[in-house]
Amino acid sequence: METISVIIPVYNAEKYLERCIDSVLAQDYSNLEIILINDGSSDNSGRICDVYQSKDSRIRVIHKKNGGAASARNCGLEIASGEYIGFVDSDDWITEDMYKYLVELLEDTQSDVAAIRCVLADKPMYVKQKEVTYQCFDGNEIIHDFLFQGACSSVGSYSLCCNLFKKSLFTGLRLPEGKIGEDIAIQYEILQRASRMVKSNKAGYFYFQGEQSVSVGGLKQNYADLLEAYEQLYVFALDSGIVENVYLAEVIRKRASFSILAKIAYYGIVDTCLDRKRIIAEHTKILRSKYSFLMRSPIALNRKLMISVLCIHFNLLRWPLAVYRFLVNK
Repeated sequence: METISVIIPVYNAEKYLERCIDSVLAQDYSNLEIILINDGSSDNSGRICDVYQSKDSRIRVIHKKNGGAASARNCGLEIASGEYIGFVDSDDWITEDMYKYLVELLEDTQSDVAAIRCVLADKPMYVKQKEVTYQCFDGNEIIHDFLFQGACSSVGSYSLCCNLFKKSLFTGLRLPEGKIGEDIAIQYEILQRASRMVKSNKAGYFYFQGEQSVSVGGLKQNYADLLEAYEQLYVFALDSGIVENVYLAEVIRKRASFSILAKIAYYGIVDTCLDRKRIIAEHTKILRSKYSFLMRSPIALNRKLMISVLCIHFNLLRWPLAVYRFLVNK
């Protein structure tokens, strides 16, 4: 039985950490190496990690200075000894059969990467599952599907956590540190190395949008990191010379303007050094100039409707979202 190295970056996650670790320990697949990287937490996360390590020999704990999620994942990759690599975020959780199922998919289809469906949730829940199916992608089909899902903005599109990788795919590759959106460009490079990928519609990974999630909270100065990551995707697609991939990467790059405007409309701006008026004007201009292009793209219909509203006037989206947020938080 091959060993899976499960890398869990931990930062101030005391509220959710036990739920996460317990879900990994409960796996039907027992041959695990669970690597907890305490990334300079100031709460009780480090102590919780140590307690779990004392109870289960499969757990290794590394305490380090805070360097961000990418730094913690890279630290885990350096010491991982398993034939397979998996990632779980410390506020998320997984079904008890996830890794056994993914290993079986890898072996049965002779794939390099296996992916499971990611579900957005705020607490453990039962997901009514239709017939479980899977699909294999070979060569360029892998990158095309990755870009297509990103253009559609599917939940977990860029997350490393929904996948189980052969460790060899990470040889000489590490996540860019000190930036948000570190999953995006690196996953393109990883998948580009894969000969075959298998994807299942089975729900197995539960993604929790907590206070530390990039998608939650007002716009920060580091939003430029995401734009840079999308730009890098576009460069990779151009280098491939495959027209359809270039098209999808361009959709992703332009719809980023919608994401920025929607974030400001719903949460506002956190960093006061940012010029709110300039950012809104700049990205509204981009949406208007690419409106027809985006309307013909595979972007979800609800996103297209919001883009249409933003192109008329930013406040037409901001006001309804403000009312909605007030009612939700009431």
